[in-house]
Amino acid sequence: MKIFLALILLSQLVIAEEVINVQYQDRRPEVLKGEDGRVTGPISDIAKSLFSVSNENAKFSLVPWARSLHVAKNGHDVFLIRHSMTDKRRKFLLPIIYGLEKRYVKFYKRKNFKLNIKTLEDLKRHSIGYRRKSFYFPKFTKKDGFSKVETGSDTQLIKMLLNERIDLIVFNQRKILEGHLSEMGLSFDKVFQEVGYTHTFLNPRYFSIPKRSKYSRLYDKLNCEMLNLRKSGLVTKAFKKYKLIAPRQIYSDRDTISQIASCKNLKK
Repeated sequence: MKIFLALILLSQLVIAEEVINVQYQDRRPEVLKGEDGRVTGPISDIAKSLFSVSNENAKFSLVPWARSLHVAKNGHDVFLIRHSMTDKRRKFLLPIIYGLEKRYVKFYKRKNFKLNIKTLEDLKRHSIGYRRKSFYFPKFTKKDGFSKVETGSDTQLIKMLLNERIDLIVFNQRKILEGHLSEMGLSFDKVFQEVGYTHTFLNPRYFSIPKRSKYSRLYDKLNCEMLNLRKSGLVTKAFKKYKLIAPRQIYSDRDTISQIASCKNLKK
């Protein structure tokens, strides 16, 4: 009996000392690698708070999104932060919603290139470059009549537009586009223009755990704690700390209902 109890205690110690592999991308200003090499921004602050209240240790690694998504699909032990949840991703990821973001998806053309785009239908008459594995809005993901050209990186996307290989590019955040142009020695105002149509919608935002990962045993615990952080106002405060618009907290969507269920499961 003593040996059995000792083994249980040992296994609990091993679990407690486990370090969760958190993979993130440069999605400034919400999450980025600081000058001191540490991850910073409201998203990382929320993640750190989540692991702190859950008594879990975490290590943050800067990894390209396509690679993170690939290893997650294969059931590797990773924890993903700040992303959207498509139907395809939901097949292999356990969702941990932290709020709903009002998203403004913008399209850009070469400066002085004559295009009259005022509606969603107008976009369908032109070739649009986009980054592989990125989510923009549901209709665009399903194609739905769009002429889409896939690229592997933001830099490649920009170069294709500059070289007149495509008519438009789509970006979720203009700041990221401007940052890439600056690194290339270019000014946004001199080379690109925003078109007249912006697609706006309310987009749920997530952390997640691969279903086949060993971290999946922590799902109810972390999912429930995230709900507590949302209700306590911590998520909102994390964004306001950096003078950013916080995601809306709505508690009637299916993934928040799942969080409530996770809390009930822990009480059983």
